[in-house]
Amino acid sequence: MTDLHHRYGILEQDGALILPVLHHRMEYADLVRRAIAELAPDAVAVEYPDTLMAPLRAAVNRLPQISVLLYEDDEGNSVYLPVEPADAFVEAVRSASAAELPLRLIDLDVDYPLRHTEPFPDTYAVLRIGAGAYLDAYLDASAGEKPHELDLRRELGMAHRVQAMLEQHERVLVVVGMAHARRLHEALQTSQPAPFARARRDKVGLFNLAPSSLGEVLTSFPFLAAVYERRRRGLPRDPEQEQMAPPRRKAKVADFLSVIDGTGKDEQPSEEEGLTAAVDWVSRRAHDGEGEGAEHLRPLDRRRVQRELLDRASARYHDRTGEEYKGWQRRVLHKFARNMALQEGRLLPDFYQLLVAARGAVDQNFCYELWLLGEHYPWQRASAEIPTIEVTAEMLNLGTRRIHLRRFDPVAKRRMLRVPFNKRKHNKFKRDWLEHFDPSGLCSHPPEDIVIEDYGAYLRKKGVKLVGEDQARTEPFTSSLKDGIDVRETLRNWHEGQIYVRDDRRVRGGVGSVVIIFDEDDGPQERCSFRMTWLGEHDQESDMAFYSTELLDQVVGPGINRCEYGGLMLSYPPLRLFDVWEDPDYQAIRLKSEVLLMAAIDYSLEPHVVYVAADPPRSAMRSYAERRQRKIIYVPIGQLSPTSMKKIRVFHVLWGKDKRNIADDYIW
Repeated sequence: MTDLHHRYGILEQDGALILPVLHHRMEYADLVRRAIAELAPDAVAVEYPDTLMAPLRAAVNRLPQISVLLYEDDEGNSVYLPVEPADAFVEAVRSASAAELPLRLIDLDVDYPLRHTEPFPDTYAVLRIGAGAYLDAYLDASAGEKPHELDLRRELGMAHRVQAMLEQHERVLVVVGMAHARRLHEALQTSQPAPFARARRDKVGLFNLAPSSLGEVLTSFPFLAAVYERRRRGLPRDPEQEQMAPPRRKAKVADFLSVIDGTGKDEQPSEEEGLTAAVDWVSRRAHDGEGEGAEHLRPLDRRRVQRELLDRASARYHDRTGEEYKGWQRRVLHKFARNMALQEGRLLPDFYQLLVAARGAVDQNFCYELWLLGEHYPWQRASAEIPTIEVTAEMLNLGTRRIHLRRFDPVAKRRMLRVPFNKRKHNKFKRDWLEHFDPSGLCSHPPEDIVIEDYGAYLRKKGVKLVGEDQARTEPFTSSLKDGIDVRETLRNWHEGQIYVRDDRRVRGGVGSVVIIFDEDDGPQERCSFRMTWLGEHDQESDMAFYSTELLDQVVGPGINRCEYGGLMLSYPPLRLFDVWEDPDYQAIRLKSEVLLMAAIDYSLEPHVVYVAADPPRSAMRSYAERRQRKIIYVPIGQLSPTSMKKIRVFHVLWGKDKRNIADDYIW
C-alpha cells in the first residue's frame, strides 16, 4: 500500500491519480482540497459532464455565494445541480481554477435515471481510519456486484478522456465517485475508444439560491458549509482579537442604579454580526489538532464543529433567557443524539437529530437558538446579479423530516379579537422603587407557594414509589399471581417456559423532607449567595430553607424582587425549623447543598429524604443519614421535567405583606 493510497485513497495507473470520493460529503471536499494543495498535479479531471463547463465555472466563480444549475433531460425531467462549497467535485473545480491548473470534465452527458442507494458508512470515519482504509472496506463489501450498463459506458468514456489528458500531462488527478473508481482503474489499463455522447447542451440555467432554501436543500447544513468555507478562505491571524460576544458578567447591587437608568449599556452587535462571528469562532477550533502541515491544511473535524455549535447556541440561549445549559443536559443531549445516529448507521448525528435532541434534553428555546445558528450562511443574499430561485425539499423529493418549534404558547383563535392579559407595569423612574424596600417584613408570593408545595408533594410520592420499586421482588409463578405478571422478566427468561410474577412489598414510612439542588455554585464566583429560612404560614405549608441569587440583582416592582433558587429544602409539618444558616451544628459544612441535606435529615419525621440534584450525595452524607436512621433517596435532576424545573426555580421576594396586593401587576 502506497502512502498516497493510505492518506487519500488514491489508485495509481500510468500517471493517473484516481481519487475516489463521495458526492456532497464535507470530509471528501476537505480531502480533495488538501490533495490538490499537497500533491500539485499537472492537471485535474472531474466527474462532471463536459457540456456543463461554462455554467459550472460561472457558478464556481460565484462562490461562496451558492448557485444551482437547472436544465431538462430528454424526457422533460428537471435536473437540479447545487454548487456548494462542501462538495468534493465543486472543490476539485474550484481548487484547480485557483491553482491555474488545466481542468477537464470527463463524464458523459447522458440522461441518468438511476439512483444509487449504496449504504456507505458515515464519512466521519475517513478522519479517524484514513481514506485508504475507508476505500478498501467499500471495495471489499462491493466486490462481485454487477454494474449497470450505463455506468460501464460512462466509465469507459471517462477512461478515454483521462488517457487523452495523459498524453499532454505527466500526472493527472482524477476525482470520481467511489462507485466508479475500481472499474475506471481497470479501464485505464487498456486503450479506450472515443465515446459517443452529447457534444453540447443548451438552456442550462444558472440561478442564485434563495437564503430561505439553504436549510432544506443543501446536503451539508448551512453552518457546517459556512465553517468549511471560512477555513478555506483563511482565518484571522490573531485569535486574541477575535471576539464573538462581550463576556457576560454577574450583576451586582452596586450596578443597580446604572442599570435602571439605562447607563453603562454596551453597544451590542447585530444579529447578523453575532451569527457570523459564531462561524469564525467555530472555524478556528474545529480542525483536527493531530493533523500535519499548515493550519489551513489540517482536516476539518465535523464532531468538533457540532460541539462548538452547541456551545455557541448555549451562550446565545443564556443571553436571551438567563437559563444555563447544564452539564447533565449536555450529557443527555449527546447520548440521545448519539443513539439516534446509531439507529441510522451513522457515527455522528446530523443537524436534524441535534435539533431533536436539543429540544428534548433542554427546551424549545435552546432548540430555536441552535436552529438559528445552524441555518446561518453569511455570504448568501436574496438579491444577486443573476435570478434568485427558491427551491423546497418537496420539489426535489428529498424526504425531509420536520421539527415543530413553539417558543410561545400557540394562539387558539385566529379571529382578530382582543386577547386579555395582565400588562406588566413599568415605572419611568425605577429608582423610586427602592423607597418601598422594608427588610423587616420579607415574605413570599402565595401563588408561587402553591406551585412549590404541589411539586414537593409530587416528589414525596415519587420517592415512596422509588423505594417500593427497590423493595419489589420477582419470582416464578407457583400458585398466586400476587401483584401481577412481570412481563419484562418473563420475556427475558422465555427460553425457560416459566412465568414470573411481581411481589410489591409495602414501604414502611414516607418522605419527611425534600431537597432540590439546581446549582452547587460554591466557587469564588458563586452566583447564589443569598441565604434565608422561611417558616410556613399555615398547616398546609412546609418550612423552607434556601439559597438563591441576590435580592437586588433583579428588581421588578416596588418592593418586589425576582430571584432564582440555587437550592432549597422543604420540611413538613411546619413551624419547626430553626435558621439552618446560623445553626452552629452546620457551621463546619462548606457546601450549601450539604447544609440543606443535613438539615433535611435532622428535621425529617419520616424515615426517607428525597434529594434531587445533578450529582448524588457523598458517602459521608449517606453515613450521616444512617446514623440518624434515615435513608436518602437520590433522584437525578435530569429525570425530571425541565419545564417543571424552570417553573419552580424562579420565585419572588416581597418586602412586606402589603405588596401581595400589587404583586400580580409586576410579576412575569
